[in-house]
Amino acid sequence: MPTNFLQGKSLRKAKKLKTLTRLESKERRTITHINETQELKSLLINQQGFSNI
Repeated sequence: MPTNFLQGKSLRKAKKLKTLTRLESKERRTITHINETQELKSLLINQQGFSNI
C-alpha cells in the first residue's frame, strides 16, 4: 500500500472525528442553553407568582 493512501485514510478519519467533536460541542451548548432558559423561567414564575409564561 502506498504511503499517501494511508495518509489520506487517516486524514479522512481525523476530519470525521473533528466533525463529530464539533457536533458534540454544539449539542452541549444547546443543552446548556435549554437548561438556562428553564432556570430563568422558573425564577420568573417564582418571582411573579404565576405561570403563564
